[in-house]
Amino acid sequence: MDMTEVFFLFILVSGIVLLVLVLRSTRGAGRLKVGAAELQIDFENSPGWVKSPPPQTPAGRAPAANPACWLSVRGTSWRYPLNQSTVYIGRGADNQIKLRDKTADTRQAVIYWEDGRYKINNLSPRVSTRVNGRPITKQNLGDGNTIQMGRTRLIFRRPGR
Repeated sequence: MDMTEVFFLFILVSGIVLLVLVLRSTRGAGRLKVGAAELQIDFENSPGWVKSPPPQTPAGRAPAANPACWLSVRGTSWRYPLNQSTVYIGRGADNQIKLRDKTADTRQAVIYWEDGRYKINNLSPRVSTRVNGRPITKQNLGDGNTIQMGRTRLIFRRPGR
């Protein structure tokens, strides 16, 4: 191998390492998956997202349950507590959860509290909102439901259920 080949090999390996570090980041836009994007959310500019510390469980005790429901993102420690408030999701600046996913609509969906449970409505006339892979117009949410808007996926969590 001559020096030119070594140099190009070094640049190639460095680029791959940098790409892996960017894709695994949980800062800013969250963790991206190669292929179909798991998530593109602007955590820093969407107030309400909080980083959850890892659960600390004293020996022999179950972790204390958080009474509020939340949205989470697979592969990250980010949570969006719902606290029985109305949460709009989309690419527009006036949403509580701002998506950076160009395949989602500016006002994609709304999650709200009604009749003692959380519900979700699709607000987009052009892009479907899916819950567990099925397109919806309006649906109740249950623990572990995967909500998909464009290529963005959020997981609804309800403790103790």
